[in-house]
Amino acid sequence: MSNILPDKDGNFWYSTIGEGLFMIPNFVIQKNIVKNKNLHKEIVTKIDGDGVNNIFCGTSNNGVGNLDGNLYYKSEIFQGINALKINKKSVYFCGNNAFYKDNRLINPQPAKALSIFRDSIAIATTFGINFLPIANPKIPTSPSSSQITDIRGRFYSVLLLSNLFYSGNQQGLFWGRPKKDELFPICLEDSDESVSVNGILEAADKNIWVSTEGKGVYVLKDKKVIRHFEKELLDGNIHSMKIDEQDQVWISTRKGINKIEKGPRDYRVKKYTSYHGLPSDYVYDTYCYQDILYAATDEGLVKIDMNELDKLNFGMPPPVYIMNATVQSKSTLLKLNTDTIGEFSSQQNTISFEYTGISYKSNGNISFEYRLLPTINKWVATTNDNITFNNLSAGDYSFEVVAINAIGIRSAKPAVYRFRIEKHFTATIWFITLCIGLIIGLIGWAIYKYLKYEKLKLGEKSQNEKVIAELTLKSLQAQLNPHFIFNSLNAIQQFINVENRKEANEYLARFARLMRLYLGGSENQFISLEQEMEVIKLYCQLEHLRFSDRFRYEINMDDSIDLKNVEVPAMLLQPHVENAIRHGLIPCDSDNNLLQINIYSVNDGVICAIKDNGIGRSQSFINKQGKENRHKSLGNKISKERLDAIRSLHLAYITEEISDVIVDGEIRGTCVEIYIRKKD
Repeated sequence: MSNILPDKDGNFWYSTIGEGLFMIPNFVIQKNIVKNKNLHKEIVTKIDGDGVNNIFCGTSNNGVGNLDGNLYYKSEIFQGINALKINKKSVYFCGNNAFYKDNRLINPQPAKALSIFRDSIAIATTFGINFLPIANPKIPTSPSSSQITDIRGRFYSVLLLSNLFYSGNQQGLFWGRPKKDELFPICLEDSDESVSVNGILEAADKNIWVSTEGKGVYVLKDKKVIRHFEKELLDGNIHSMKIDEQDQVWISTRKGINKIEKGPRDYRVKKYTSYHGLPSDYVYDTYCYQDILYAATDEGLVKIDMNELDKLNFGMPPPVYIMNATVQSKSTLLKLNTDTIGEFSSQQNTISFEYTGISYKSNGNISFEYRLLPTINKWVATTNDNITFNNLSAGDYSFEVVAINAIGIRSAKPAVYRFRIEKHFTATIWFITLCIGLIIGLIGWAIYKYLKYEKLKLGEKSQNEKVIAELTLKSLQAQLNPHFIFNSLNAIQQFINVENRKEANEYLARFARLMRLYLGGSENQFISLEQEMEVIKLYCQLEHLRFSDRFRYEINMDDSIDLKNVEVPAMLLQPHVENAIRHGLIPCDSDNNLLQINIYSVNDGVICAIKDNGIGRSQSFINKQGKENRHKSLGNKISKERLDAIRSLHLAYITEEISDVIVDGEIRGTCVEIYIRKKD
């Protein structure tokens, strides 16, 4: 031995040279306590006592003996001890084929459980429940004896009280009277599910405690369940149940021992396992008196001073360490809670961690919880001491792990390792920016080419439309000119027909002059307003001459207007003047027919107003309806279409507005206003 150190739990650790490290446990839990040489090498499965000096054990080798003496009962016919009870210095025990008092055979039949109350014994057998006097517990051969009640059925547990007994089997819990062959069921669960009962005891407060196979422990008062322990226990499958002189209930299971004691408000449940020093978690039976507990485990019988055991600190959280990390088959030793952040390339995205928790009391029964932030936010439970994360994406990570000891205490703080996986170059900002720039450039180039193509296409379309519009305009003007000439020649023809040579000659002379003005500007789409007004004056004279002074006309022009610099489409006013004379004034039967042509200036242009006091548009329309088969006047229609063509070609901005002249609420003629906007 080279060195020795005590720990916080009272254990002593000593090191050796070449032989390793050893621990001498504290003396709270004592092993090798069996002094009876007949029991020394056997596994104790049942234990009961009458105080601290009279403790008997039943073994897996079918023997029964006291702990500190030399008494030992064993029979070749006795097999499989099921129950052991100490009462008034006598030992009662039963097995799969017999029931004994001390070393005397009482009944050579299988017995599962026994209960003693005052001067009577109840035995649960394969064939029912037998009630015997304690003074002479001999089962008589006559079933009619008043000292025996045989209730048919296989029972595993029994509790005898004053004129009352409880029994249990795989079908549940029952109660009855010792001398009546009738049983009454007691409901333990709200559902119809059957509960297998294997132990029944009465506490000092008269509550009945019932242990089961798989459903934990029930507490009954007045045959009603008032408490159920299942999740609070280490295991719901109960091996044995004992109540000590302090009314503490000891529950033995395959996962350790539970102690249930009554607190100020509710029951308290404590747990004792190999973590607390038991040689094994698999416990067959217990016996406790004055806080000295005897526990029979599959690794031997131990004696525990519970007062001293409860003083020890079992709440120490287990420390946890990350021992190693493997990155793409490359091992790296890690330091706990290191401030250094691991740097890995995008190809090193599979990482394994090895970790460990230190808790020698847990006997290797340590579990872990881990998480990987920010990918795995919730703690994940595992019993493995390693974990691998595959194909991690780029980003910053924090691996955390905690250890959990055998009684569920977690590490005070997790072991942490932080690392970063770099982005692939295709995910870096400069690469993404370059790609975005290229995409934007390609899109811009495509848009430019498309707009250029559309502009070219639109230019060709616009040019074609312009050519078509110009051809249409020339066509309309060509239609308008013959129309005007035809009407004038028609007037000359009328003079000749009536042999009015003087007026015909005068009309023809003026018409010739009008033709010279017209032909002089016929090649141009636009002429000056001055030329247009000369044409209108001659036309008015011709019409006035033609219709024998049936109307008067006035031409008024604003002296502020420079007529030479105002361009208008050729023959702009003539169709409206013609329409006013022919369809407004001539049909009007009045001596005061008047045509007014007014030219005046506005802010940004010139208005030419043609006003008559004829019959108006409504009456003119009626007159035209009655002359459907006659020659139709096309002047206004052609003029309108020509203005539409001029506007579509943006050659000029000219609008027309035609309205009725209202006098005293009646229509007294028509007014046409032609607005000509000046060029910028």
